[in-house]
Amino acid sequence: MVVEPIGNNGRAVDLLGIKWIGKVLSNENGRGECVVEPEDGRVTPLYVKHARVWRSVTPVVLHGYNSTRGVVSVGKTETLLLRAFQMAGRGKEQIESLAFQAAPLWRGAEAAGSMRVPKHLDGYPRYHVQVTFREAVEGPVLAGIGRHYGIGMFAAAE
Repeated sequence: MVVEPIGNNGRAVDLLGIKWIGKVLSNENGRGECVVEPEDGRVTPLYVKHARVWRSVTPVVLHGYNSTRGVVSVGKTETLLLRAFQMAGRGKEQIESLAFQAAPLWRGAEAAGSMRVPKHLDGYPRYHVQVTFREAVEGPVLAGIGRHYGIGMFAAAE
């Protein structure tokens, strides 16, 4: 999924669409790799619909450390999560509640610590997160310092 920041005019995605016409996406080895949505259309709507409750499919990488003397601080974690959403254009005034855990929130997803991340993000804490907004928001919903890599991507849970 290619996403522009909230408030952009869509020009970057339009340009990518022109550039990619007739192209095959490939990995580092040059082999074609592409994920095509099933014909039933059940996958994409989970990422772009309006919903109040969203759950991370890939873990949110925090932009700071959330422990004191090796013990995870719930307060620090919540503060870092609120900051991550704020940096992604979703202010804390929009958020009703947050819950986080290491285990996946979706069947088939990986545990937060098992997901491979770029080397420069590897040392930062990461969690699967459920966020409930005060009012329904339109996806895509992304958060955390890995959001530009497809890490910290949410799907609608309602």
